[in-house]
Amino acid sequence: MSAKIPITRPVSIFGVVVLALIVSIVVFLGIVMGKAFLPEPGLLWGLAAAVFLIGFYMAFVHLFVLADFNKGLRLLLAEKNLEEATSLFERFLLLLGRRRWIDRWRFLVLLSPAAITYREMSLVNIAYCYAHLGEREKSKAQYEQTLEQFPDSAIASSALKMIKTFSQAKNEKVK
Repeated sequence: MSAKIPITRPVSIFGVVVLALIVSIVVFLGIVMGKAFLPEPGLLWGLAAAVFLIGFYMAFVHLFVLADFNKGLRLLLAEKNLEEATSLFERFLLLLGRRRWIDRWRFLVLLSPAAITYREMSLVNIAYCYAHLGEREKSKAQYEQTLEQFPDSAIASSALKMIKTFSQAKNEKVK
């Protein structure tokens, strides 16, 4: 598996629409509140307040809720310390296990347009780390576990097909 970057987050059109709607509502409310309660130019103050609130919320989400996932992803993409990346993804999975609503409502809670769940992304990224650490059996088992939980996972099924193809080619070379 020599791909440099794993697929981490296909985008959902529904998620993009939800995000656009949320941002529009916050900006609209900011403008209305700015015009009603702030000194001239209230429109600009309201818009600035709305942008600040969205930015603050996004920073909070990324610094606290998605911290382990983002750090693991940075390590994985840099192909540095994949053992630590694996443990970060596993710790993030524990958080999602305790608070399933975060992943279920990711469009609203995380303001994320991801088409697949963060749980699926984490499981696939753990398997990817195992593959690059040379732990093929662990990688295969992790992809299989991903398919048990997410039967429609295109990433896991493609990876398992690739592993099977490489295993068959390796067995034919040995013969």
